[in-house]
Amino acid sequence: MAEDEFSVLAEIFCLPGELTQWRDGEKIHVKVIISEQCPHVEGHEVTLVFSLSEDYPSESCPQIEVSSYSIKCDDIRDKLQTYAHSNVGNPLLLDLINYAKDLIQDLHSSNTSDCVQLATHRENSVTDTQSSSPLPPPPSSHTKNLKAKSLTSQNIGSQTGIKDVQNWTLLIHIDHMRAKAKYIKFIKKWCRDFQLSGQLIFFKKTILLFLIGEHNNLKSYLVQHKTVCVDVDSRGVGCKEKMMTVLCEEPYLKDSLNIIRSALQIQECSSLDEVKDIFTNASSQHLFVNYVSKLKSIHH
Repeated sequence: MAEDEFSVLAEIFCLPGELTQWRDGEKIHVKVIISEQCPHVEGHEVTLVFSLSEDYPSESCPQIEVSSYSIKCDDIRDKLQTYAHSNVGNPLLLDLINYAKDLIQDLHSSNTSDCVQLATHRENSVTDTQSSSPLPPPPSSHTKNLKAKSLTSQNIGSQTGIKDVQNWTLLIHIDHMRAKAKYIKFIKKWCRDFQLSGQLIFFKKTILLFLIGEHNNLKSYLVQHKTVCVDVDSRGVGCKEKMMTVLCEEPYLKDSLNIIRSALQIQECSSLDEVKDIFTNASSQHLFVNYVSKLKSIHH
């Protein structure tokens, strides 16, 4: 597997347990856990496992396994495998993950009763599993905390008409922008495409991107940011972003109704207090304290 392909995955699926890689003999296995939302169903997880031969991607494609307590996965797996076989020679993991998300969403929207059936399927699956096999190990404290946060943060549905929306924050440190106007144009476009909002902050030599939106949209944004030529190198040739750092990705627990309706704002700050105020006004001052204030570039 190309090293930069796994590097991109690690930036996107950065929560504990979301991405796992291990070797078994001559094969490398990559497990990705994705969470999707469906009306009438609390968020559920789908697990993708890609088994890669040593000659991937040049001469072979991943072998794919799909599993979930919530949905029947055979058709999804078959479609993913067909796509992989028809694209041998190209790095495929990101494409396959995004295709899987599309297939899951198509399953949800194909019939208004699908999600109710999906919920019943999950309840039956859990009941059958509990009666026929030992209970799975209890979730870690981190997982429990995330679930608790998820329940407390779904508080804007009655005002927006959208139910069960989970908003997250994403904080990125961008090392530099050589082609600043071009770079900003890409960021604005992707924020519109994925219905994200937030702040692009410039202070001295520090560049911060603070975004708010649905979790899956933030992950899709990261894919674009890491795989598209957004800047130019020292020779003026277009290049991908390889030096940005994801500082934090977490649930947004405050009322974000007003924030998510606003456009991306460009902030040219002249003092550290101005940077701090941006996060305070977004009810995210802890991000400034825990991450921004610790950047070396912010103090030089």
